[in-house]
Amino acid sequence: MRSKEYWEGRFVELQRSQLKRADSFAHELEELHARMQKEIDDDITVWHKKVATANGISMADAKKLMSRKDRKEFQWTLEEYEQHAKADLLSGVTSANVMNASANWHLSYLDGMKLQLEHHVDKLYKNIDSKTRNHFKESLNENYLNTAFELQKGIGIGEKMEVPYDERKLENILRTPWASDGKNFSQRIWKDRTQLVNNLQKNLSESVIRGDSDTDMIQALSKDEKKAEFNTRRLIETESAYFDSLSEQECCEDFGVEKYRYLAVLDMKTSDICQELDNKVFLEKDRQVGVNAPPMHPFCRSTTAPVIDEDFLTSRRAKNPKTGEYDEIPPDMNYKQWKAKYVEGKENTEAIKQEQVQTETPNGYEIKLENKNVDNQYFDTPLESKTSEFDSKAYEERVNKRAEKNNTLIERVENNKDIPKELAEEIKANIENNINVGKLQEYFPNYPNPVKTPYRIDRLKINSPKYEEDCNQLFIDNQNLNNEILNLSRAIFNPQSYTSQESIYYKYAGVVKEDKFEKLFIMDTTGKMYSANINSTDELSVDFTYQQKKDMINLNRNHTPFIVIHNHPNGGPPSPKDFLSMLVYDYSVAIILGNNGTIYKYYKPDWNMTEQKADKITKEIKNVVLEGVDRDDMYNRIYKKYNLVFQRIYYEKPRRIYRYGY
Repeated sequence: MRSKEYWEGRFVELQRSQLKRADSFAHELEELHARMQKEIDDDITVWHKKVATANGISMADAKKLMSRKDRKEFQWTLEEYEQHAKADLLSGVTSANVMNASANWHLSYLDGMKLQLEHHVDKLYKNIDSKTRNHFKESLNENYLNTAFELQKGIGIGEKMEVPYDERKLENILRTPWASDGKNFSQRIWKDRTQLVNNLQKNLSESVIRGDSDTDMIQALSKDEKKAEFNTRRLIETESAYFDSLSEQECCEDFGVEKYRYLAVLDMKTSDICQELDNKVFLEKDRQVGVNAPPMHPFCRSTTAPVIDEDFLTSRRAKNPKTGEYDEIPPDMNYKQWKAKYVEGKENTEAIKQEQVQTETPNGYEIKLENKNVDNQYFDTPLESKTSEFDSKAYEERVNKRAEKNNTLIERVENNKDIPKELAEEIKANIENNINVGKLQEYFPNYPNPVKTPYRIDRLKINSPKYEEDCNQLFIDNQNLNNEILNLSRAIFNPQSYTSQESIYYKYAGVVKEDKFEKLFIMDTTGKMYSANINSTDELSVDFTYQQKKDMINLNRNHTPFIVIHNHPNGGPPSPKDFLSMLVYDYSVAIILGNNGTIYKYYKPDWNMTEQKADKITKEIKNVVLEGVDRDDMYNRIYKKYNLVFQRIYYEKPRRIYRYGY
């Protein structure tokens, strides 16, 4: 008979897999939030330009009726919204508001913007509701079958199973409230939707009353958006814990298991109630979520394991009706083989193709994945390189315009009497730091000008409180992980050992000597560091070490979520190869730390990206760079085309989340 430790170990592993699945889905919904935020940012920018006058914006300006030209243009927007309503992408309330606005030619600018906010939020939550419903339906069946697999494998005897929940049962489960508030998950989603619409519209009016700039207005609204994103993650992880607990309970009852043991994750974050329940045994018939079964609270990480005794093993003895013998499960049978044989009825398990998780190669480990196919229209036409057209002189002229731009910024600060004196002096000092570097070079002619050096480490930014604040926005539900990323960033960007002259130069320049070498780290979501590569010998390039590849394989095997962190010396966004790496090594989220203080968070592509396709996207980016096009516009355009999503955080500007670029 299997030991108590065996059963606890297997069901703790099963719970880790469940947590990873919920975390991956929550990241998918975070992308939807990020895209909504980008759409709202764009609309606010356009709207503010239409409404504001030379003296700024006021409530009187916002409440003016739209001009005939603007109302005609807004009608096109309303027609698009009407199409969304007909396609059931909007709620009944928003659909009615759209229809009323479309019929009303006399509409104020403020009412128009409020309707746009409501539309963006409504479309987001309709999408979340639909995706979440499908996710939970899939999770219920998968977790039931995974529980059955663990029970049969632990007992050593297999028997035929059926998919437990049909569509009718799934809908009944999803509609049934389980928490004390009497709401099901869909009702909670729409409650969050209403709250976000109200908060955004309220803050929009308050921003107008204050006379905020479009940048300040976007920053004010983004706080509500981040709260809503946090609420979505909390809902997904807590509801997932409930549905996983429910399907496990029903499977154990169907198998005749009478008791279960409560297992808490014991660390500094464990709640008092979970610590108290840890290792206690309860009857299955008395299981009650929130009383003696997880989830006990939001973000609950506890699980349960069946209590298996000899009486249970005797009751589960079964014979194969065809052979009259016990149908023993081989100890090396995996879930995919078990499901094919006992659920799908494929008797010849040797003929079942196994998904190849890893293969050992002369260079280490290579992970192979299957991914969705996408339309290859963008990759059918060869792309010619324009490298030969690069004009180094024109590039140098663009770089030299920075000092002129800084002088203009100082004049604006000096002329703006609304900025408090102390804050104005601090802003001017930061701007002048860049200008004064040129004066330093009169005394240090042998040292490079950090303003023109693309790989400098900006210690003023990285050591600033605002940089710490930005790091704290990376994972809103995991401040410990944010702190570890901040500590790592400041550690890898520490000043190197200089001569006395170098120390003086770089102290007054406000930067650290340039560093062209990338460093690569693996960290799990608790902040634990695994292997690192800090000794890359290739400038502007780094690859996973053999040990790092092994670590990622083991983390995926154990269903332990992890992130990959590396620095970009030029402070740029993720490259196409960075996105490709996420598919190759199977991780969902990654972080880039720029030498200049930028921080990027990016997500695994949802299409079948290959090395050849990544190379073509890279070539397309290089061609646009050589044309001298604004980099912001370039990444927005190209990454939108290929559906590559990332967020940019930058300490000098309000934190904004962009849909496809920065």
